[in-house]
Amino acid sequence: MQQGSRFSMTTTEPTTTALAPVRRPLGLNGLTVRWECNKLAGQTAAALAREQGAVLLAHSALQNIGALSSLEAQLAELAPHGAERYQHIVDAYALSVAIRMARWV
Repeated sequence: MQQGSRFSMTTTEPTTTALAPVRRPLGLNGLTVRWECNKLAGQTAAALAREQGAVLLAHSALQNIGALSSLEAQLAELAPHGAERYQHIVDAYALSVAIRMARWV
């Protein structure tokens, strides 16, 4: 072994005597890190898609409830005897959408 050098490339003596063992965090070799990054990217994409789905559902529900409420008001003027039924139908739709949204998110 050469003076001043901790390693010798030409000798057969062990080179680990002067070094502490290499300690890697559990499972963090190159392949595992890549796999974890891909897993995280997939989870992020899934969460984003779920969030966008919830927004689309809410947007659609609000438009539908608005249209149904407008129709309810028009029908209540044309046929006032059915006003309670119209309101019940619109309320039932709004409640069913709210339940589906609560399950979605």
